[in-house]
Amino acid sequence: MIQKFFLVVALSIFSHANEIIWEDSLKDTVGHKTFVLVEESYCPWCSRFKQRVLSDKEVKNALAPYKKIIMMKNSWNQEGIAHVRFVPTIIITDGNRGVIARHDGYADKDEFLEFLKWALVKSTNFNKKF
Repeated sequence: MIQKFFLVVALSIFSHANEIIWEDSLKDTVGHKTFVLVEESYCPWCSRFKQRVLSDKEVKNALAPYKKIIMMKNSWNQEGIAHVRFVPTIIITDGNRGVIARHDGYADKDEFLEFLKWALVKSTNFNKKF
């Protein structure tokens, strides 16, 4: 009986260990590269992106170095960083809220991973001191 209890506890811990922890504010992002998903509640492509792409273990690992923010389109547009017209929109920012990379619209897993690789290279070059 005790073994079953520990098995259930261990499985529940490990099943949530790789969950994406979302923040809903940019207030603590200064000094951190940030991944922002701009969405709308009525958007089926936003839901599909979260379910099919962001739930993938390889994608979660690729997003590990970023702070992760999820915001509704109107809230994001009020921040004044970069205007968003279409959702989902994916934005990668540097530590000073400068936009390093942006992807408008749905991306499948492979396309999204390529985007993250490209954003990583771009952010490395973006932060070089000349």
